[in-house]
Amino acid sequence: MTLRTKFFFSFFVTAVAPLIIVGVLTFQNARDEITIRVIDQLEAVADIQEKRLNEVIESYLEQIKLVASRTQLRRSLEAYMQGNDPHAVDGVTQILLDTRDTVSSIERVAVFDTRGTTIASTDKNEVGNVIGDTDYFALGKESFAIYGLFKDDQNVLKLRIVGPIVAGGEVVGVLEVVADSGAIVAITEDYTGLGNTGEFLLVEKNQYGDAVFITPLRYDTGAALRRAIPAEKTHIPAISAVSGQEKVLISDDTVDYRGVQVLAVTRFVDSLRWGIVVKVDRSDAFSPVIDLARQYAVTLLVVTVLVLLVSFLLSYTITDPIKSLVRFAEVLQSEGFTTRATIKTSGEVGRLADALNEMAGRLQGLYKNLESNVRERTQKLEVAQKTLSEKLDETERLNKVMVGRELKMMELKDEIKRLRGGEESKLKKQKNTRRKKTSK
Repeated sequence: MTLRTKFFFSFFVTAVAPLIIVGVLTFQNARDEITIRVIDQLEAVADIQEKRLNEVIESYLEQIKLVASRTQLRRSLEAYMQGNDPHAVDGVTQILLDTRDTVSSIERVAVFDTRGTTIASTDKNEVGNVIGDTDYFALGKESFAIYGLFKDDQNVLKLRIVGPIVAGGEVVGVLEVVADSGAIVAITEDYTGLGNTGEFLLVEKNQYGDAVFITPLRYDTGAALRRAIPAEKTHIPAISAVSGQEKVLISDDTVDYRGVQVLAVTRFVDSLRWGIVVKVDRSDAFSPVIDLARQYAVTLLVVTVLVLLVSFLLSYTITDPIKSLVRFAEVLQSEGFTTRATIKTSGEVGRLADALNEMAGRLQGLYKNLESNVRERTQKLEVAQKTLSEKLDETERLNKVMVGRELKMMELKDEIKRLRGGEESKLKKQKNTRRKKTSK
């Protein structure tokens, strides 16, 4: 990796890394703040809507209590039970019709005797029906209560309200009011404070422990009393709601009936055994953070491009003089000290270039002096070598003369020895001859 590349990446990382870290921290903080704000909003909506629901339920109960407390109704019913007045049922029926016509939300009213037989109703077709074995009849004998929502023959959602008719301190009958559920549905369809995706859900538990939606949904208008969440899907807020758990659900695995990630809070209306879920899609809740992240990403992209350009310019500005010095050093190495660095910058690199130029000048002078000394020494050496060569030649010539003389002397010595040997042999022969003559 070249020096320029190292500088470039160093500048780039130093500039961009803090921006990325700051962006991530900002995103996380904003996400946490929005989570807190959204949960506060959901809890506020849940409290307000629960209060509205209780007020609506209370108004329904007040209506049936008023009907059940009418003196003429109780007297007529008591007379019917005692068998003293054959026209008592007509009086009860008229009271029921007057009640239906007076209260717009009431659609049907019926009175049952203590055995569950329908003795009067705004719907004549129901007279004589026996409902003594139903849960809502048993509940109505005990107290005034909302039995629940149901769908009529036209598949229209209705509300059933029941309560006892008391005369003389004894229960003499049960009053049933079937009312329009519009007031309750209107609460669940009020999305004020819930953004573009939020919902207020009402659920109840069936015999299997599943959470059944009892009102239409924002994304499924036909879900009332038809759509349910299985009991084992505990990550769906509706299950927590029907279980009586009032919770804040913000984990990533929290999803709604569509399988979409949500933030949710749950409530439980104990008197009705209904669960409440107030929720909003995470994507909707965090849309400000997502928008902020997008804006920051665009800003970061622009800044990154600028940092790239600035990093490139800075790396070029810093490393180009250094690369020139490297090339200068290579030229010095290959061509000698005649070249000079042409860097004209201020600062350390410029001073380094001047110092190198000065050093090159000095080295060039030293090199010239060295060459002069070498030439002078070479000339002297050549003269000395020539003189030595001449002396060696003379010495060799003298050696040859001396060797020749030595050889001559050796030859003379050999000749002398030979001559001496011949004389001695001759003398010995003469002596031997004389001896022989003497002996004769």
